[in-house]
Amino acid sequence: MKRLVIIFGLTLIIVVTKSQEYTPFNFDNGEWVCEYDVKVGLFGGPYCVYQVDSVKFFCNGDTIINDTSFKKLYYKGYTDCPTRTYISGYYGAIRNDILNKRVWFNQENGNFLIYDFNIHVGDSVCNRTVFLPVSFDFCGIVISIDSVMYCNRYFKRYNAIDFLNNVHSIIEGIGSPHGLFTTSAWFSDLLCYSEVNNSACPPCKPFLSIANKISNKINIYVNQGNDQIDITSEDKIASIELFDINVKLVYSLNNINDYKTSVILFQKGVYILRARIADKIIIKKIVIT
Repeated sequence: MKRLVIIFGLTLIIVVTKSQEYTPFNFDNGEWVCEYDVKVGLFGGPYCVYQVDSVKFFCNGDTIINDTSFKKLYYKGYTDCPTRTYISGYYGAIRNDILNKRVWFNQENGNFLIYDFNIHVGDSVCNRTVFLPVSFDFCGIVISIDSVMYCNRYFKRYNAIDFLNNVHSIIEGIGSPHGLFTTSAWFSDLLCYSEVNNSACPPCKPFLSIANKISNKINIYVNQGNDQIDITSEDKIASIELFDINVKLVYSLNNINDYKTSVILFQKGVYILRARIADKIIIKKIVIT
């Protein structure tokens, strides 16, 4: 039986599978459009405490590192802080280890195993981040393996549960729903995956176009008299989330669909507002004194 679902912008048909050949990453033609909402930024843009980096990863050319062949990985896109700025450059080297069902990534700070698909139900698994400081995004136990259809072929998906009972997934040949690379710093999403010269693989939306950008105009007013935070925007606000300094979710509101909203907050401190506006994420720092 098949069922159609939408996950992080990908249209997927889920089926249960008992056996399937390993699907390596298509670094020759693959394109990963990702969004990272992080502290300081990841891709060489202007300095801001919190910013959104929207980039497309793609490979162009080969390189040899320690007698091993890698693909050269590049990025291009935009950073939205303090103003929308174009960014691009070389990010590192990446390669498939098809025999061992692994993916390796090389930067100046070392060679890292970022995906290991040689796992089965009941195995422990850790999804390694590659952004400094190098750490593990989560560790868990594989509870199920199924498949998703994309670009007219099946990709095996591994689902693991962590100690907080959160379920995480990684997909052979595509990566994590949190991007080609995951990061432990704030939030990240794989917006879409596509392949050049593959009519069965729909192209990613042209999010890099200046014409497609939304207004970053968002106003935050802290009313100390009634402990209320008023939020207004030139574009409709879809949802908001408020996190404390320890990245603990303290408030969330979905389906707002309005140009303004308010939050009642009695506790003093530093907070991070994550607002989704017209399918974009805006991060703001709020100080309650």
